[in-house]
Amino acid sequence: DLGGGWGHRLFDLFLFGVKSKEYVLLERSIAGRRCSNLVYSLFNDLLKFSCYHFDWNNLEDMPVFESRQNMILFSSHSIEQVPKFAYEAFDILIDKFSHVENLYGVHLEPITFQIPGERRNNPLRYKRDVQYAVDHKYNMDFYNKLSRTKRVLIRHVNSGVFDSCDGNSTSILIWELRR
Repeated sequence: DLGGGWGHRLFDLFLFGVKSKEYVLLERSIAGRRCSNLVYSLFNDLLKFSCYHFDWNNLEDMPVFESRQNMILFSSHSIEQVPKFAYEAFDILIDKFSHVENLYGVHLEPITFQIPGERRNNPLRYKRDVQYAVDHKYNMDFYNKLSRTKRVLIRHVNSGVFDSCDGNSTSILIWELRR
């Protein structure tokens, strides 16, 4: 989970039956990492959990997970908090997983207004979402940067699956590493 706070979404995935050899939380805040380590320590017998520092703005410092062959990078409303990505952000991220056989990204993020054609498909939602992102200094370039990353193949985009009607609607984007 990329930027997952104390890791509640990983716990949700576990409870819903999503099996993993290890659940890994990557979180920027010390408080989020401390809280996750405390909570997950109560469940050591049920699941393997680890937590590391992670910052979208300093991907060079991200740990490398050498022994993994299959990985899913997951985020839910964490990318929104990165106003703008460095040009090479996703190339750096992918380089961290060059040894992985199968790498996928699953993102539930408020990027609906960034998706091509969305302005025409739903102009009211588009306007609300853009305004919300501008007002909160949320991300404006995730889709553009990711779609221009040569080693990424965007497999699925479902725009506005959760729409609160006041902006910040959530879309699902799934990508895989292109070999």
